[in-house]
Amino acid sequence: VGPFSNKYVKREESVRVNELLIFATQTHMDHLKSCPSVLNYTDKDGNINILPLLRRIVEHKIPLWIFSGDQDSVVPLLGSRTLVRELAHDMGLPVTVPYSTWFRKGQVGGWTTEYGNLLTFATVRGASHMVPFAQPDRALGLFRSFVLGQRLPNTTYPPIGD
Repeated sequence: VGPFSNKYVKREESVRVNELLIFATQTHMDHLKSCPSVLNYTDKDGNINILPLLRRIVEHKIPLWIFSGDQDSVVPLLGSRTLVRELAHDMGLPVTVPYSTWFRKGQVGGWTTEYGNLLTFATVRGASHMVPFAQPDRALGLFRSFVLGQRLPNTTYPPIGD
């Protein structure tokens, strides 16, 4: 269950800003009603350059995953993918996992590219802007891999149903 669904969230939650996947722990929010009530966007927020922040995160060797639903009409995946690719290029990070599929429960979960073992871009198949709401199981698989420090599964092995 994602942080912006109308569910009770206890201890750890993910905060997604413009498809940026940065997980914050121990935020202790009792209840999140909707994304706009937590993140107060204005028309000017679209002009904020987050690249310096992303660069600092990666420079400090903190793994950073940026994801996008492949049906997101708010922040299209092509923009997010281009941002990540340009950031990796500017930082001299090589492609460590070329653009390829990742799997969840025997189905394609989306596509992913990894740069320098630190920066990952992933799409979530069938998801719109609010990925955890649109595809909760695939979002959980993405989150699980991130938290465990594992790459997204690139095969259906172990067997379907795991």
